[in-house]
Amino acid sequence: AKYIPFILLCILTISQELFAQIEFTYQSEYSYLKGRDASSIPATWMNPGFDYSAWPKGKAPFRYGNGTGGTEIADMQNSYTTIYLRSTFICSEKDQIKEITITTDYDDGFIIWINGLIAVRDNAPATPLWNSTAPLNHESGTGVTFTVSAGSLNLVDGINYIAVQGFNVSLTSTDFYLDVEIHAEKNLPQLSDTAGIEFSV
Repeated sequence: AKYIPFILLCILTISQELFAQIEFTYQSEYSYLKGRDASSIPATWMNPGFDYSAWPKGKAPFRYGNGTGGTEIADMQNSYTTIYLRSTFICSEKDQIKEITITTDYDDGFIIWINGLIAVRDNAPATPLWNSTAPLNHESGTGVTFTVSAGSLNLVDGINYIAVQGFNVSLTSTDFYLDVEIHAEKNLPQLSDTAGIEFSV
């Protein structure tokens, strides 16, 4: 019986160690700008210091033609091919994070920046502009997960900035969809059992 408090302490410690250090979920809120309104957007729009306070707000997914919920952008067809998103997430104990996972459900392409650095991109143009298009079709419905080294990003303890540019395949495309989630946990050290297993009566 005297070992029960010690066991409970170990369980609580492990639970705390496994607690997510970054948890940015699907259906999060963003500030957004439609591509047709971004022809003069500065090249630094994805950086932490950029002021996007005048942009309207909406929850992901940003979509039309498929999916449900979120922010419907039914005026995208025949009008603009890109959308710009800005939001923030909280990170704690960044030095304990080895990698982050980014899962994106998208139609047709995207680039994600974290604190101004490209974290991941897929089916996106080499030089993203306000009127760019995705090179190929990509259907939404199943999120694609990417693993990114935390050391390649400027993570900070506290508020971090996410910027996303989504690309449709053409002006006449019949659908568009974009949603993102980001997750990270502590990198737990690998400890060897030097004492071995002992039993007590």
